[in-house]
Amino acid sequence: MPFNFKIDNQSVKLVQGEIKQLDLPSGKHTIEYPIGQKTEFIIYPGNQGGIINLTQQYYYAYSSVFKGIISNQLFSLKYNQIVVDGIKVQGPILSSNALFIDSNVFKCDYPIGASFLNVLALNKSKQSDGQVKTKCFTKEEFIDFLSVVR
Repeated sequence: MPFNFKIDNQSVKLVQGEIKQLDLPSGKHTIEYPIGQKTEFIIYPGNQGGIINLTQQYYYAYSSVFKGIISNQLFSLKYNQIVVDGIKVQGPILSSNALFIDSNVFKCDYPIGASFLNVLALNKSKQSDGQVKTKCFTKEEFIDFLSVVR
């Protein structure tokens, strides 16, 4: 069943599981839900994305250190414990089901829909001193990811 809503009086239609990228200019915007409720939000200049989460499902951001060669550079990632479908998961993970998930909270180097296994392979092939990269996931993507890395 499609999910219909409006942003700035422009109709948007999503089918279940679909993700759309919208390019919205800086400034004040309005979302109108199918029931007529309206919510205003602001996009600040220089903002580089985020998630509008009208169904308030959970999204996840998972960080990893990519090191092509051994170095003395140390990384400190904040570890959290979350529960996903009854399974406790520990690691450099953030989760949110907020209506608006700002890119300042989820700093995603690799967006929803990008294959994290391809990201891992690409970064392992680079010879670097190390860098922290973050991948954002839907709940379904994150469960699939966990089933592969466990």
